[in-house]
Amino acid sequence: MPAKYPEFEPLGETFRRWMESADEPGCYIPRTTLTVAGLDPTLWHVVSSPKPLTLEWEAWADTFGLTLGDPASGQTMYLDQSVLKIKGEYTYWMGRIGPGVIFIDNMKRAQDPTNFHMSEFTKALYESHYPLESLKCVIVTMIIQAETRPFIREDIYGSRGLGFPPKEPQTWQSPSPEFCGILGTPIGKVVAAFVLCAYGQGVKRIPRIVTFHTSLAGLNIRFDIEDV
Repeated sequence: MPAKYPEFEPLGETFRRWMESADEPGCYIPRTTLTVAGLDPTLWHVVSSPKPLTLEWEAWADTFGLTLGDPASGQTMYLDQSVLKIKGEYTYWMGRIGPGVIFIDNMKRAQDPTNFHMSEFTKALYESHYPLESLKCVIVTMIIQAETRPFIREDIYGSRGLGFPPKEPQTWQSPSPEFCGILGTPIGKVVAAFVLCAYGQGVKRIPRIVTFHTSLAGLNIRFDIEDV
């Protein structure tokens, strides 16, 4: 049966199979050994700054199971995290981490074979403060990526008669064509590669993807993480 979304769906289906089965052949993404402590400080600048969850995201706390912490005790449950290459072409990862969640706000990787991948930074930054086993979802925010955004807006929303933005979060269950299509986009590949490089094959999977909007332009994607 031909793919509904031939540009991205076949690759997304491949990533899905790699995550869900330790025996699925062809996976080229190895387990990463990268840690924050192992980054060369003469080449990489790492910043970690505690901050409360912003008001925009507090509105989604119950929907997505986010922990707000206890303001009365001054507890800040989230950390702004960034890693920036300070020599050569720009490569950076910027986001936030909290108990059970990673927010990826901005990322760019120069095509230098000596650079680490965004998936590896995602693993290293979360693991520097929380056990990997505790992770429940990865949220990629304010997506403007040149292939991912129009694919969701035109191919997925457009084919279903959904406006942009739709009024409610849209859930795409594995292994639907829409799920595999999003997983095969450049944004989806980063998160799927993170699951594989952090846990290996047949350990953790992405069972569903949720697309939602925090403003007229604010397309966000939530990738849920669970045991296989």
